[in-house]
Amino acid sequence: MPENASTALPYPFGKYELLEHIATGGMAEVYLARSVGAEGIERHLAIKKIRPELQDNPRLIKLFINEARIGVHLNHPNIVQVYELGQVQDAYYIAMEHLHGKDLTRLVKTMRARDERLPIPVCVFLVAELCRGLAHAHQRVDQDGQPLQIIHQDVSPHNVLVTFSGEAKLVDFGIARILHRSLKETPSSRVGPGGGKYAYMSPEQVTGKAFGPRSDIFSAGIVLWELICDRRLFDDPDPNEKLRLVKEAVVPHPETLGVSIPDPLWRIIQQALALDPDERYASAGALEEDLRAWLFEERHRIDRSDIAHWMRHAFPNANDLVESRLDLTDMIADVENLGQQTASVPDTSNLSVTDPLGPSNVGEIKPVTMLVADIEGLTNRSVELDAEVM
Repeated sequence: MPENASTALPYPFGKYELLEHIATGGMAEVYLARSVGAEGIERHLAIKKIRPELQDNPRLIKLFINEARIGVHLNHPNIVQVYELGQVQDAYYIAMEHLHGKDLTRLVKTMRARDERLPIPVCVFLVAELCRGLAHAHQRVDQDGQPLQIIHQDVSPHNVLVTFSGEAKLVDFGIARILHRSLKETPSSRVGPGGGKYAYMSPEQVTGKAFGPRSDIFSAGIVLWELICDRRLFDDPDPNEKLRLVKEAVVPHPETLGVSIPDPLWRIIQQALALDPDERYASAGALEEDLRAWLFEERHRIDRSDIAHWMRHAFPNANDLVESRLDLTDMIADVENLGQQTASVPDTSNLSVTDPLGPSNVGEIKPVTMLVADIEGLTNRSVELDAEVM
């Protein structure tokens, strides 16, 4: 393996081939990779592996393995899919879904550089999608049907990836923990706030108190407030002052910052960011439901196509819009050849019915008539019926 993989790509890595260096974080580095199956069919995926200089750190290895163990049990459209945990020589790696997009931090910064911001309905939709993924993690059960209550602990814009097809996916369960397996851990046994980013922690998390799923809900509330206000909620150059801001959980009304929002949406934000966990939403699913209800009541029709539009607006580079390297010319040629082969039907008049290679096993072309009807007024009548029901 090359000493500096980022300058010697592509190169083989176990059963995969690393193609491009995507990013390097505090603990790991991520690569675009591919695997080749039968008939040369390629599959692109992401390989996340511990940085070479940290491979002998047992604590980081434990966190890395923990991420894989949790990830393989989370199968949801709003969570990155983890395929496997593996090891090549001394290097642990996680093979996961390759998400063609940008993280939320990058999206917001790009919009800000253009003196633009995401519309409030788009912000609400993205956080509703985030909450949908959180709800799945929080509600996972073990083999005995007991809730695992997986807590992410690091919900932040950096860990929400938005794809060019309009999906929003929660990534990086590296410091996540399973609550009912950590009950022996008392507040006094922990020193400081633990993992995660201070500015996105809940008050109970930064003070070292016991916390549960509602801690993630608080973090999701921070993300929503920041998307709407286009600034950090708890921010200060001094880490101690930043921790104090989180502990007090004083949330300014967006209007004091020049951002006008409807009162119902402000009440949702306030409940998500309540200082007392018992006053917050009981579940991420409940927060998601209120966010989607607000969109419906305000008549904002937001879906993935709208998110995809804003992604293309922020990142117009055509290369960013190509999700996989497909040779369309060869694919079209294969389809045309298949059509020509089907059209050349051999003469089967001399074959007997009982012949195993007889007519029943030979391609046949028959004329087909297709009828297409357009029933006018049906949509309007459906709307009238819905109005009558309401």
